[in-house]
Amino acid sequence: RIVFDLDRVRAYRIEERPDDHLIVVRLLSGDLTGKTIVIDPGHGGEDPGAVVRGLMEKDLNREMAFMLRDFLEEHGAEIILTRETDVYVTLARRIEIAVGNDADLFVCIHNNATEEPTVIQGSLLLYNNPDYMNLYRQVHRGIAARTGVPGLGPVPDERGLYILRHAGDMPVVFLEGAFMTNAIDFARLTDRSRAYSYNIMAGVMDGLLAYYTGRDLDPVVMPDYGDAIETGVFDLAGRPLVLPGLVGEGHDLESDDGWDTPDEADDSAGQDSDDSDDEAGTDDE
Repeated sequence: RIVFDLDRVRAYRIEERPDDHLIVVRLLSGDLTGKTIVIDPGHGGEDPGAVVRGLMEKDLNREMAFMLRDFLEEHGAEIILTRETDVYVTLARRIEIAVGNDADLFVCIHNNATEEPTVIQGSLLLYNNPDYMNLYRQVHRGIAARTGVPGLGPVPDERGLYILRHAGDMPVVFLEGAFMTNAIDFARLTDRSRAYSYNIMAGVMDGLLAYYTGRDLDPVVMPDYGDAIETGVFDLAGRPLVLPGLVGEGHDLESDDGWDTPDEADDSAGQDSDDSDDEAGTDDE
């Protein structure tokens, strides 16, 4: 066991050199000075989000948002939270906060839940603007490296989420950190140490530092989920979600055909997007 006593949470890269009998740990630099980042803890107040065994998503989201705020402030970013207490902020107001502060980035923090328990673990990033695919890719890679859980990676938003539809050209990282309806993820999220939540947020930090400094984190290799996803359409909280094409374990994901860079959504899978501007219902968050 090797312990590094550091003055702050740092991004890092591990290199194994078996021929030289070496393991090299590189502590990576990164400066977010001048960047204004708005962090949005999803749900809040009368909207608890997902509730599993008494655990409310809104509380997880806020706790994780505080972690990420501290990490990014240590790297020089100006951080604005859409909420710091247990209150509900309308989706329109969240967008207004980000736009009004001329944010360089909008990070929405959520956690996943399905109608039935699921074997799928880990994070996913919903997006509707492929121009920022490298941003989503680096954040996904950062989370997977820190947690050791590949998750599902960047996934096209087929639901028409309000935040994504109204963000304009502002880059949005819409994170679903873990599956509360997966027994293993739930145990990780509720562990007293909060190490899993901490590592998810540290992975987001790693991804953002890589993106803004022009680095590439190591690609993620997707495990073979087998029959866990049968049709390519995963039912997320009662709405269909089109997943990228599944690839086998050990696949090289540097190419644009891999899961690390999702394919376009299959139009034949069907969509259940809410295209109106109505904020009714918390599912649309």
